[in-house]
Amino acid sequence: MKKYFLLGVLIFLFGDFSFAQDAPKYRRSSLHMMMTENPSMPNKEVIGSAFLNSPFPDKYDNLNYNVRSAGTVMNMEVTERTKEEIGEMPKEERKKFKKIGSNDRKLNKYFHTSRIGNELIAKWFNRSNDGSFDMSVIADRGEYNASELDVQKAETQSRSVSTQLADAGLELISSTFVVVNDFDFRDNETEALIAYELAKIVAESLPNESPLFLQRGALKKAKDLYEKARQGYTVETDCYLYQLDWSDSVQAIFYNDYWVDESTTPEEREKRVKLFNESNLFQLKFIDMQNFKRVVSNVKLTDIIITSKSLTQEEILSQATVRAMDRAFSRLQRENEVFKPKVPLYQAEGKRCSAKIGLKESLEGGEKFEVLEQTIDKKTGKTIYKRIGTLKVNKKKIWDNMFYVRDNDADASKDVEDVVKKKIDDEPLEATWFKKCKKKYYPGMLIRQMK
Repeated sequence: MKKYFLLGVLIFLFGDFSFAQDAPKYRRSSLHMMMTENPSMPNKEVIGSAFLNSPFPDKYDNLNYNVRSAGTVMNMEVTERTKEEIGEMPKEERKKFKKIGSNDRKLNKYFHTSRIGNELIAKWFNRSNDGSFDMSVIADRGEYNASELDVQKAETQSRSVSTQLADAGLELISSTFVVVNDFDFRDNETEALIAYELAKIVAESLPNESPLFLQRGALKKAKDLYEKARQGYTVETDCYLYQLDWSDSVQAIFYNDYWVDESTTPEEREKRVKLFNESNLFQLKFIDMQNFKRVVSNVKLTDIIITSKSLTQEEILSQATVRAMDRAFSRLQRENEVFKPKVPLYQAEGKRCSAKIGLKESLEGGEKFEVLEQTIDKKTGKTIYKRIGTLKVNKKKIWDNMFYVRDNDADASKDVEDVVKKKIDDEPLEATWFKKCKKKYYPGMLIRQMK
């Protein structure tokens, strides 16, 4: 308890933090993005470059940890999960682990041996070269995560600065996530040929009494589909989601046994630094995996005729890579409550409510979002979110915020993938519109997608 009190004092004394009225904080999860490596994968350099240069998901805070590659982690040897093990799992778990096999164990082993959890904690507490921690990142994130929300109750501002920082900063650590992309690239021709041969067998096995034109028509259709499908490629990613374990027991050990600051004696510092460096306390727990395949048809990377307006081979592949990654990422958000971001309303005026989410988040129209009011729990002093209504995505007003390799020439990028664009009239959109907007909603109020 004494250690927590001292930490509170440290937070309070750390700097001049002003919490302006009418600007309480809302929580944004923190995220680190990684990818695996496959030395034998075609176009691995282009895919790797596309990942490293892709825009960071803007609904999350970036911890800026510089290790982006998990190496050849999928080649690690682990104890394989047996069919019997999977069979004994609850139904939803069985479905999940049938897809991923033991890949989560490989990533767990990598995180454990590399002590990635230690590195993330070191980032959060701004660990210096001599092993000292401080609260500057915690304080900064507490300030940075502010959205201009109207204060609903005057007592919201009655908390001390240290309490506000503890609420707005320390709790964010438990919402730290790591997403690992395991990419695959393949030419469509092999799979298309297999499908074509199967289709021919089916067509040729039609009953003898069937009209000849039916068989010929089925064979021609199969041939046409083959010719269309083979002229292209597929970029696929398995997107693994992990969460940092920052439980009460982990926190207690960290503060009591590992914490080092300017008041720590040299002897105690040496001991605590060694304990932290060698600790396996800070673990990442597996949450989910989602997959997405981006199939690009009617294009061969080796047959593209480059013009001044068309995309280059590298641009086509880069765009497909980022689009596949974005779609798998949006599925992780949709399927996992703990990973769903809260998004501030961009506009709330009359019947028009809008927010900065769109096609990139896989919105199609009709999705429901809950509208949240931020308040303070009087008993705990912590921020809570109360649902005060719902909104529904207007299918005719969905913002196109998808990744384009040419930001200033989106039209050149539209034809290389089989993407259906939403009709948004002729009005340029800068956010997605919602139906069921109410007068009590205001800009900055948070919304979150419902299942």
